[in-house]
Amino acid sequence: MQITIINENNESFFDTLIGEFWRKRENNQLYAGVIDGEGNAVSAAVFEAAESGLALLFVATDPVRRRKGYAGFLIREIAKRLPSYGIGRMDCVVYLGRDKENREEREMEKIRRNFLIKNGFFLHRLPAERRIYSMGDIFRTNVPMEEPEGIVVKKPSELTEEELIQISQLGSVAEEAGVYMVPENFVSDQNNYGGVLFEGNKAMAMLSAWPLLDGVQLDSMFLRNNRVELIQYLMDRAIRQIEKDYGPEARLYVDIVGQKVLDYLKGSLKKIGLEPLEVFDTYMAVREGNR
Repeated sequence: MQITIINENNESFFDTLIGEFWRKRENNQLYAGVIDGEGNAVSAAVFEAAESGLALLFVATDPVRRRKGYAGFLIREIAKRLPSYGIGRMDCVVYLGRDKENREEREMEKIRRNFLIKNGFFLHRLPAERRIYSMGDIFRTNVPMEEPEGIVVKKPSELTEEELIQISQLGSVAEEAGVYMVPENFVSDQNNYGGVLFEGNKAMAMLSAWPLLDGVQLDSMFLRNNRVELIQYLMDRAIRQIEKDYGPEARLYVDIVGQKVLDYLKGSLKKIGLEPLEVFDTYMAVREGNR
């Protein structure tokens, strides 16, 4: 078997494995696949450049060829090549469910854990959780808000250099308030459903909400002076756009780190009668070096 980099010339060969990802690919992503001795596309993975190294986003194997080591071979071979590019680490975020009554889910978690450990990853528990909500339920309960007076909402591409500097400094403001956030998430080009809300020239509220294959990931929020109506307005804007783009089958993946913001968001959704479909604990799987 052999490793190949997936590009425009051979993408169709791996379409059944990573087609949905490929159609929404980003410039900082790497796609790689495995071809077996008979010339079949048997496994593929999606990676992304990150500050920590190379992030593994997704890996898949042809269902009729699973349990033959193709995915592990792909991960190990890519890891061997990283040092030549000055990269010493590969990592991925892993979500493990809390529903221990679900036998099928428990078995899948065991397979995920064993796969990562077998291929050189160490799992570290993060102070975060993933909560998945039905966007259909949110659409039915959401009451559209009127735009507050005197505000301007900007997408990342609309921010000036001065505004970007202001946002970069808000991480320390949030930290002093006991809230964790990553300012870079708000200004990323992938923040399609969030934005930054200004009153005058001051950023008062921010929301980071990124597109996924079957919904949207909400991973950061910021609010100044406890102006709750401002973050509620950003949420309302996001909900209406998600409904237009995805429809009622979409999922909202809430990946907030930090208990204060998470408690606020959980309380807000519960207040309108929404409970999560599933809750997961969050782990970081890390593979150091090229072993």
